[in-house]
Order: sequence, then C-alpha cells, then structure tokens
Amino acid sequence: MQRLLLWLTPNDERLDGAGVAARFESALAPYGVVVETGRSTKLEVDRSGDQKSIIDKFNPTYRFEIDLGEGRTASQGSTVIGTSFLVRGMLYRGNSRTPLERFYYQARAKSIPRFVDQVVEKLKAGGYL
Repeated sequence: MQRLLLWLTPNDERLDGAGVAARFESALAPYGVVVETGRSTKLEVDRSGDQKSIIDKFNPTYRFEIDLGEGRTASQGSTVIGTSFLVRGMLYRGNSRTPLERFYYQARAKSIPRFVDQVVEKLKAGGYL
C-alpha cells in the first residue's frame, strides 16, 4: 500500500470525518502510506462519479470507503443508557469495484480511534502494509 484514498460519509452528523482522516494519516505514516481524503456529496450506491477526479489526480493504490449503518439506542426500562451506530469499511484495490476486505465496528461516539486502529492491525496482518 502506497497511496490510500479514504472516502468518508457526506456529513459529520454521526462521524467526525476530520478526526478519522487524521487518525488514519498518523497510523499509516510509519508505513510510508500517503492518505488522501474525499467525501461523497450525496448518498449514492455507486460513488465512482464523486471519486473520479480524485482518483485521476491521486492514483490511489487502495481505496477505503466508510459508510454508516443504522443507530441503536440501548435502554434499561425507561432509562436510555447509550446509543450506537454501525461503522462499515470496505477496502478496494485502486479503482476496482471488488472488495478485498470488510470491516465492522459498533461505535458509541463520533470519534472512532479504536476502529482505525483495528483496520490498521488487520491491514498489517493481511500483508497490505
């Protein structure tokens, strides 16, 4: 892995995109991986239209797309004890449409450093780094 395009959700309502991008950049820097961050302008199944200009300029060796699943509220009786949401990540080679790896994490906050750390560990174990 030399260049990673990190593709974020359209807004920061549930996920701190700048924080996630910074965490990926610092976690991958020791491996010499350059990270470029992009963001969808709208919700869509096929993101290739939004990604095309960045891919043409940056020529990523890999692409990591983050998406969010539905949130859940945990309660005990009538007391809400916490909310969470599913963070999904998919790793692709360059501009391929075939996923190489899938990542899932149940998050309770906008900042997800543990998810990033788990992704980096799996990338190391998988021989990507």
